[in-house]
Amino acid sequence: MHASVVMYVFLFLFLFLRRFHMSIHVWHEDSELISGLWKFRSGVGLIALQQMALEWKHRDPDYWERLYIRGAGRDGALGIGFEYRLSYSDLNHRDRKVAATLFFNEVTDELKRRFGNDFHGYDYSYPTWVLHEM
Repeated sequence: MHASVVMYVFLFLFLFLRRFHMSIHVWHEDSELISGLWKFRSGVGLIALQQMALEWKHRDPDYWERLYIRGAGRDGALGIGFEYRLSYSDLNHRDRKVAATLFFNEVTDELKRRFGNDFHGYDYSYPTWVLHEM
């Protein structure tokens, strides 16, 4: 199909769906967005994790897209969930895997120093697929 025909079809669908208050949802692979969860033992309180997350946000406000605290175990343990955008300087000088690994190792080392054995573990991944509404 010719590119202009495809463009007109998408434009028509977009305008048609907007007219009837409907939307199109599109998944977008975001290769610069790392998402994950750092887990802590149940002895680590909400306030300590809030303080840690606030320090990160103040240090790098443009790169932390989302920080939140949620339950991370049956025993009342908590975790810090996050979405972090790799900086373009990281991506220009290294490949994404190296940049993501360096970021994650730096933060994990900081958590180990601060919380010791109360830092329980982690889960992180990239790229992240984000749902956008059109």
